[in-house]
Amino acid sequence: MPHRVLCVTLNTYRRAYFCRFTECCPSTRRGTFLKGLFSEAKILSSLIIFMSAVPKTYVSEEEYLAVERKAERKSEYYKEIFALAGASESHNSIVSNSIAVLHSFLKEKPCKVYPSDLRVYNKENGLYTYPDVSIACGERKFLDNTFDTLVNPTAIFEVLSPSTEDYDRGTKFKRYRSIPSLQNYVLISSMEVLAEVYTRNGDSWILTTAKGLDSEIHINAINYNLQLKDAYAQVDLEK
Repeated sequence: MPHRVLCVTLNTYRRAYFCRFTECCPSTRRGTFLKGLFSEAKILSSLIIFMSAVPKTYVSEEEYLAVERKAERKSEYYKEIFALAGASESHNSIVSNSIAVLHSFLKEKPCKVYPSDLRVYNKENGLYTYPDVSIACGERKFLDNTFDTLVNPTAIFEVLSPSTEDYDRGTKFKRYRSIPSLQNYVLISSMEVLAEVYTRNGDSWILTTAKGLDSEIHINAINYNLQLKDAYAQVDLEK
């Protein structure tokens, strides 16, 4: 997934725990950093210190959705709001490659593949996320008539980056597992040629790992073998 950050536009979510920077520094324009005055590291350090002193404000799901649907930048939600930053070139290449081969395979089948602009909701725990890739088979169900929040994904893909790997493997997967329709959770690394797929088996999940361009992973929910050479085509892992 793309990097998760504490503050991106500092005035986006007033009722969440993001700071209105102008209340701290009236001489600056709302929602901007003090470019040219401080280094990025000093700004981030100051923000962390300030934010640690600000009590977190609970934001309801309804409040999150109302703001998110008007926001210029995406944020995820689990009892509080997490803004998303951009992703690396290699991350985006892996995502686009995966979508391309999956779309080609599924275009004549009763399944659709979606990029990260489609939000996914887990009604079991109130999680809202933007998976790098999601697949829905059969009747696609959405939260409401806005049709921008999928509630029954069949498979979810996350591309691992250094800053999100632990979260994607751990807490996020734990929150995904209670989605009743989810059959496969696929992790693809942007640091090395490595892919993993978790397959639902009753109340447990079975992990299969593939490493190297000559290997593949089987996604049983759609009966498809994803070739790693396709997922990593033209990918420069140094970028």
